[in-house]
Amino acid sequence: MINNLFDYATSELSQDAVISWLSKWGDDEYKSPHPILNQLGKEFIKLLLDNEIIKIETVEIHRQYNHIDVVLVINKGEYIICVEDKVDSGINSNQLYRYKNNITKKKQIIIDD
Repeated sequence: MINNLFDYATSELSQDAVISWLSKWGDDEYKSPHPILNQLGKEFIKLLLDNEIIKIETVEIHRQYNHIDVVLVINKGEYIICVEDKVDSGINSNQLYRYKNNITKKKQIIIDD
């Protein structure tokens, strides 16, 4: 059994806040003042990207962008991560496909949970 933060943060807004907060620590602006949290943020983003090699420098957070719960813009658009979390509901009417088409950057990764 695993202790899951989202067992306690059960609303989508709480989950979005945690994902946004943790991801933002990966921005290099936090490298010097908070190196441990900076590394944690970078490792979290690498897990989302399934890429251990990527060098993360900048992280922008957009919440409710084009109806997408959280959009993470990594390295000024080199990577885009769309997070659409669901609490007691499912994906509807090609939702992820529509969201992917709304994001026009070099690389797109759609994560659904």
